[in-house]
Amino acid sequence: YFDKSSSQGNKALEGIDFSSQYAIVLIGKATKKFNNYSINHLQVKGSKIELSYHVEEGEKQEETQQPFVILAVDKKYQGEIVLD
Repeated sequence: YFDKSSSQGNKALEGIDFSSQYAIVLIGKATKKFNNYSINHLQVKGSKIELSYHVEEGEKQEETQQPFVILAVDKKYQGEIVLD
């Protein structure tokens, strides 16, 4: 979870309006394989926000990468974030 104070200087978070949104960031392990993150759903379930995602592991590559996904979420959706 990121807010305005923790995102200063981070180009990846520039498009988020922190007055009305917050960011959920999934960060994968550093790997030499290409990984593709797909979001299945993000939904409120009671007092929790459930985030379901899938990682498709690709072919090996020479360089190490650390994949990540950034989701901008409206602040009206609040709760404990649960990964599914």
